[in-house]
Amino acid sequence: SAFVALLALAPLSSEEYLIDVEHSAMLFSVQHMGLGNTWGRFNDFSGVIKFDAKDLENSMVEVTVQVASVDTHSKKRDAHLRNTDIFDAGTFPTMTFVGKGFKAAGDNAYEVEGTINIRGKEQSLKLKLVKIGEGIHVHHKKPAIGFEAEFEIDRTAFGVGEGDVSAALGKTVRIIVALEAVGK
Repeated sequence: SAFVALLALAPLSSEEYLIDVEHSAMLFSVQHMGLGNTWGRFNDFSGVIKFDAKDLENSMVEVTVQVASVDTHSKKRDAHLRNTDIFDAGTFPTMTFVGKGFKAAGDNAYEVEGTINIRGKEQSLKLKLVKIGEGIHVHHKKPAIGFEAEFEIDRTAFGVGEGDVSAALGKTVRIIVALEAVGK
């Protein structure tokens, strides 16, 4: 993959990494009117990953998403998504996930338990992170690491898409996160 091509792979010790948004993605899909899945992304997010293969319990991930950066390839729909009945970006400008303590879950896979906060509502969330690679980033000359996760949430648990729009949207939102992060 392109990520692996940028790295001279070598195992690293404990390191704190900042998410490189230019080489990362935050994607979501939700069923629309029972017809198909509408896809979108958030273009502005940041965060930190701390990873120590020898001390997984000390590893963590924190991600903050700027809600107003929602992008579904439709300016009209994006404006509606920022509105009060969907994300209410004016009142709740960010969504967050904080996960602490990784647990081994197979080859390069880790289970992480944390808290997701959307529209001011918190819920526990367990997800599986798959380590794509790690090594020294050729351009930055610093340690780098990549993880991916795919999971689902119930949008109604967070008050997303209430009122008239609720019947048009599926309850389950599929989320795919691909993070590439570079050492501080």
